[in-house]
Amino acid sequence: MDRAQRVDGLEVAGWTLLALLTTAVVAMAILRPTDPAGVLNEIRLAAGFDRYEAAMEEGDRIYSTVVAELRRIGEGDLDRRQGLYELLARSADRYEVARREAEDYYEDQRAQARLARTCLLWARSLHEDGTGKWYQRNDEATLRRARELVDRALALPDIPGDQRESLEELGTRIDRALTPWPIL
Repeated sequence: MDRAQRVDGLEVAGWTLLALLTTAVVAMAILRPTDPAGVLNEIRLAAGFDRYEAAMEEGDRIYSTVVAELRRIGEGDLDRRQGLYELLARSADRYEVARREAEDYYEDQRAQARLARTCLLWARSLHEDGTGKWYQRNDEATLRRARELVDRALALPDIPGDQRESLEELGTRIDRALTPWPIL
């Protein structure tokens, strides 16, 4: 008497699908470590469900991570700082997605304020990286990139006044660092 049960095609397909999904989850965990909230936000963004909130939450999560990491690393560790700048670019991209998905003025203004905040942090860090000691030459390419970020943020129409003022002050400092002669 044969006790082995016959396996039908639907069961094989189910087991195959389970194996593929398990492999995908393991690969995501290994190749792109993130927290569960980040995975949930990416699923919401990909599925098109509540894209505005998902983009804002993902941008905030990335921004907070960068702020914490910038406090831990020194000014001389340019390689790690470059990695953080890539994260800031991702955060800015998420806020741009949020702006496109905003349903009203308040949501758009909120996304603009977060985008300006991200550009300000990024530009300040680049300004620190590009400004040498008094006896060293400034890195003009880095300072120009910082100025581009300041200009990008200043182009946003509805950012709060204190952010606009901070961006303008930083822009003035960057311009002074780029000018080879003293500005009166």
